[in-house]
Amino acid sequence: MFTCDEKSTPETCKKADIAFKNAATIVENTFDLKVPIAVNASFVKLCGTFIKCAVGQPEPLGAAAPSRLLPIKDNTDGETRLFPQALVKQLQLPEHPEFSPVDIVAGFNSNSDTFWFRGDPPIGKDQVDFEIILVHEFLHGLGFITSWDDYFNVNASSLTPTPSFIFTNPEETDGIKEGPITFTGFQEYILDRHLVLTKDNSSLTPIAKKINGFAPLNTKFDDQKAFLDAFTKSPVYKETEIMFKNSITRGSVAIRLVDGENVLIETGLVPFKPGSTFSHVDFDAFGNTTDFLMRFKAPRQVTLDDLSPINGDPEYTNPIGPKIISIFKSLGYPMKENSSTFKIISNQNQDSLTKSSQNSNKTKLTTEQQQQQQQTNNAFTITTNTLLLFLSSFLISNLLL
Repeated sequence: MFTCDEKSTPETCKKADIAFKNAATIVENTFDLKVPIAVNASFVKLCGTFIKCAVGQPEPLGAAAPSRLLPIKDNTDGETRLFPQALVKQLQLPEHPEFSPVDIVAGFNSNSDTFWFRGDPPIGKDQVDFEIILVHEFLHGLGFITSWDDYFNVNASSLTPTPSFIFTNPEETDGIKEGPITFTGFQEYILDRHLVLTKDNSSLTPIAKKINGFAPLNTKFDDQKAFLDAFTKSPVYKETEIMFKNSITRGSVAIRLVDGENVLIETGLVPFKPGSTFSHVDFDAFGNTTDFLMRFKAPRQVTLDDLSPINGDPEYTNPIGPKIISIFKSLGYPMKENSSTFKIISNQNQDSLTKSSQNSNKTKLTTEQQQQQQQTNNAFTITTNTLLLFLSSFLISNLLL
């Protein structure tokens, strides 16, 4: 479902629409989707519309998130974690919380002159192929996100999984809810199950449990300030400060693959960058590899048709690299075999695509599904079958300049 900013020219909107379709087909030819995924994608001014942008900082090129995260019991260890709705659909569970009409909400910055589209003159040294950005953000929406972030401090200094609360008869002032709250726990996402400290390959889940020991679930507090006072004074708060140090120490945390290999995540940014730190693969480690796509910065002066020189492997043409595919397999997504040779046809006037192996499993949304839209003013709010309310805004994984 594509929306284009009215400030954009019809020609730009057409190019963006073609790029969205191409990016969707890349995902479709990599993931063996059993159930259609609905994406609400917009080409609009991001800052102030989808996300809050820091003054004086470059505007993100794109931002995306699951429209909904659902609490599901993880069969691997019995822990309840938050799963992106798109993944829950593919698991086809006999019972699950109610689905939202849209699975992924994504916004891309129409205010930027950085984008290169098919049909444009040769890509410039400061330009980014729009389709690379689209696929990157769609993967965030499919679940390449972690819960670990600083939800409490303006200047990041501690890290926790996502805190959740229930407000009792809240009063709202300037869009901020106030009043008594019930603490319902710090909640991991499904990707967090695979996070380890590289020093000993120990899981981050026990640390999350230790932080959750700060107070029994369903403990009531007079207001947000009372919760923060109690939490910052508790003995477990030091664990959040240690985790913050890990988040700004390069090589400290990795995603552990099923075969025992570690994929370093981004912990080398100083200062800490919300939406970039902990939500991407290590920038330096994957610069000249087939898994470059999920770094926090987009590559310049490179198109999808030019991927081979970047990858260092002329036989691997899919922008979604093999380690990224392994990560999504470990989350539970069915993936197609032999997707490495997928490639867009180099035809500037068409959005046609090809793949050497003809195993595509194309799905189409019904008219009813296409008509179901989610309002963009709350597009990045996480909801579950219980009410989840954060002390700070949900931090969206985004791609920087």
